Amino acid sequence: MQFKEQYLTYEEYKEMDGTLNEVPFNLLEYDVRKMIDERTFGRLTHLSSVPFDVKMCVFKMVDVVESYLALETQNKAVSSENTDGYSVSYRKFEMSDISVKKKELESVMETYLANVVVEGIPVLYIGVPYVS
Repeated sequence: MQFKEQYLTYEEYKEMDGTLNEVPFNLLEYDVRKMIDERTFGRLTHLSSVPFDVKMCVFKMVDVVESYLALETQNKAVSSENTDGYSVSYRKFEMSDISVKKKELESVMETYLANVVVEGIPVLYIGVPYVS
């Protein structure tokens, strides 16, 4: 499957020392791109050249989403351990994790997209458009 209109291509991701294989990266990049488009009201969708800050934002967000996916699917985070009778309890993915994940992703977007301006409007601007 060919992914189009990516903010960060797999080749660029690998150049930035990304560790995912191509298919998982492309799927995560698509999800992250949709999050960014929602937060920026689609202000980046029509650009012919994607700013470097947007590429960095995608790179960092893919890393965050991938780390939470590992927690969700593997449930390998040890929550307690007992050495006498050898007992190990694993932490499960909880609703609080979803809240933390959302805050972390929002923080990454604010950090990398704060100074990105398209057609004179900051991409994170959520106010009423100014009409002269």
